[in-house]
Amino acid sequence: MKDQYIADLGDYGKYSLLRAFLDAGVRVGINWYLTEDDGSNDGNFTDYLDDESEGSLRKYDPDVFETLKQIRKTDRTTHGVERSGLLAGVSFYNKRLDCSGTQQERKEKRRDWHSEAIEKLADCPLVFLDPDNGLRKDAKLSRNADKYVFPDEVRDYYHNTQNAVYYCHKGRRTAEEWERYKSIMPKRLPGAKPIVLTYRKGTRRSYIFLIHPKDYEGYREILDAFLKKWDGIFIEEQIEDPDISKYHAFASKWAGIFRREERIGWIFDSMEFAEEAWEAGFEMDSHYSFREVFPGSKACWNSTELKHLLETDNRMTAPLLGSMIFSYWRYLNHWSMDPVGECDREWFIIALEHLAKLTGQSG
Repeated sequence: MKDQYIADLGDYGKYSLLRAFLDAGVRVGINWYLTEDDGSNDGNFTDYLDDESEGSLRKYDPDVFETLKQIRKTDRTTHGVERSGLLAGVSFYNKRLDCSGTQQERKEKRRDWHSEAIEKLADCPLVFLDPDNGLRKDAKLSRNADKYVFPDEVRDYYHNTQNAVYYCHKGRRTAEEWERYKSIMPKRLPGAKPIVLTYRKGTRRSYIFLIHPKDYEGYREILDAFLKKWDGIFIEEQIEDPDISKYHAFASKWAGIFRREERIGWIFDSMEFAEEAWEAGFEMDSHYSFREVFPGSKACWNSTELKHLLETDNRMTAPLLGSMIFSYWRYLNHWSMDPVGECDREWFIIALEHLAKLTGQSG
């Protein structure tokens, strides 16, 4: 976010969206991902504020519209927004991102900046992340990295029991590239409930929500009412299902190996299993997603409980089961002090064969 973007056409929709949650009693935190102005014409689309005709955008949220008109005249900065009362009750983190220095210096600055933001916004159930360019699929600390939010940063908020929403835009991506882009974080947080809203005035801007299951129904109700209010200006986009053919191929191959091989220790000594799990699109999250959906369950390591859960509970999804499998492999590969035994083999056979069944024909 840059100060020069304040009161731009995109800002109008953004603040109205956040106000929908505030009006519903949700405490919101904003990390501006603040960067220096660049002297370009970006952010100069404020003429919409001069149009108060019956068919103007003002009708969608008059309070936000009028407040932005005043901000445009007096203090067109993030501090101006914070002081205006437009987002009363919001907690703000407004320290600028600094990508200067050596690679190591940039890494340390980013780490400290992020830790400070997490602490500042820790008591907010919903955190909005507002980078210039959206999500970067890796964490490369190039000199323009300040324009992006990193996947691990989004994940840290989510794992802090907070719901996260981040700004992004399609830009020059093809339809296929955009579908892959929207799926980056849902794949990395398989327990999260994603919702994508897109603002269709000016440059198309999207907001990707990652919602904890316990909060989903309430947030869904807020967003449905908001979409109705903005009737066609904001729309909901779907996220395409993952490539289950990759899931099925992975599960079928490794279920067969676990059944055939008398000695399975090599599976946990080499990286072949991990590399193929990652290529299939599974996330290794130390069972975080599983425990959120099934708190207190021992099915993430106990084969008897796993079998019972898979037979009696329909909440298990292919991405979540894949994450469980990958996470348990990592536990045995890295953390466990005990040798891999027959009970572990049985667990992997049950899990992998069920994954194959979920994603195709088990054969």
